[in-house]
Amino acid sequence: MSDVRIVQGDCLDVMREMPAASINAVVTDPPYGTGQWLRMESGCGSVPKAKHSREQWDVWDTKWLDEARRISRGPIAFFLPTREVGNAIRYAEENGEPWRLLAWCKSDPMPMFTKQVAYGFEPVILLRDKMARGGRDWCEGSTPRLNRDRDATGHPHQKPFKVVCWLCEMVAEHGDTILDPFAGSGTTLVACMKTGRKGIGIESDHKYIPIIHRRCKDAETPLFQGIEA
Repeated sequence: MSDVRIVQGDCLDVMREMPAASINAVVTDPPYGTGQWLRMESGCGSVPKAKHSREQWDVWDTKWLDEARRISRGPIAFFLPTREVGNAIRYAEENGEPWRLLAWCKSDPMPMFTKQVAYGFEPVILLRDKMARGGRDWCEGSTPRLNRDRDATGHPHQKPFKVVCWLCEMVAEHGDTILDPFAGSGTTLVACMKTGRKGIGIESDHKYIPIIHRRCKDAETPLFQGIEA
């Protein structure tokens, strides 16, 4: 895994120690501040109800973006919830950053337990879009799910490998270094290996570090090399 590096720690602490303009690009999936819906079974014959749950760390914050803009000399791409798109665009314009709105289109979105419209796409903001390598502004992919997909890790917000590869190829050249401040289960690092980029991943939750190491090690095998992004 000579082309990727994994760092355990708080991303703000780690990024503050990194020199300015020391990486080529950023691809990440930061905490959303949206929580998740949990299905709750009700009595016999009645309609199941849903309860909304949010972890303490699950907050919308742009402090990491300040550091990402400092240390990256190229584009910054990040997933975000639809309700925060306005805030992200406002942040970009207040800081003089050109931006584009991209979309991850979900081929099989999770069904809703209520009568609301299903969430069939997820926005991606691309800062410094003029520095990107081109490509289309959307990518279709299915969320990895346990007991169905080989690459599913059980991480609650794992993004499709194909979609992350799309972003890595958009923001960086072959051989460039991409940073993921919220590495999660390591999909960005695996995508870097698949697409010929170098990667640095920061993850605060120690339980995902072995998963990241395993996935990166598996990515070096000949079997993985045959997988299409």
